[in-house]
Amino acid sequence: MTEREETEFSWSTMFLVTGVSGFVFSLALKLLDGQHSPLLLWIGGIATGLWLTQFLINFIARTISGKKTSQ
Repeated sequence: MTEREETEFSWSTMFLVTGVSGFVFSLALKLLDGQHSPLLLWIGGIATGLWLTQFLINFIARTISGKKTSQ
């Protein structure tokens, strides 16, 4: 790994972790309390949607340019 890759912030990872955490915490609340948290479901859905959008944009850009990895 180059130093650039180690210090670069990954928005994709942040969106994915935030989305999954929102859904998991809402499920935990459902199991413990009996109700889902609408706020956590909204945050999880929006963050997952942003991750999916960014993933598709990167995938399409790499396919058009013919690159195998992003650098």
